[in-house]
Amino acid sequence: MRGADHANANTCRPLQELQLSRRDCWEPGFSECSGLTSEIDVVEYREGQDGTVRKLPGLVKFSDITLKRGITVSNDLQNWFSNILNGQSDRRNGAVILLDDQNNEVVRWSFSGAFPRKLEGPHLRAGGSEVAIETIVLAVERLDWGS
Repeated sequence: MRGADHANANTCRPLQELQLSRRDCWEPGFSECSGLTSEIDVVEYREGQDGTVRKLPGLVKFSDITLKRGITVSNDLQNWFSNILNGQSDRRNGAVILLDDQNNEVVRWSFSGAFPRKLEGPHLRAGGSEVAIETIVLAVERLDWGS
């Protein structure tokens, strides 16, 4: 958050922005975001003759981040996907940012070591009036929760 005026922010519109540090570009207008998940495996072991199972933190895992938005004229995400498809190492750091009604930052999830692993075009139907939605799935090496 940028200031004390956000302390009482009750409403957040469903808008996420993706900031990629490689080009300092903003990709606005995502209507859906999922996969902002961190998980720690549990390693269980038993000492000697003690029947008690001990639990230790193990590997940390981060889910893929899935972003959806209406089709735009920007080709930045498609170009990034093409770089990976063509064998270029193009991992990026960035953030998913939740904004309030006045476009003020409410919360930020920062990720690192990301690359697009899936790009999906819209489902089209003749005679339909639905918005054309594109989906990008990012594999991430780390996800940090901010405020």
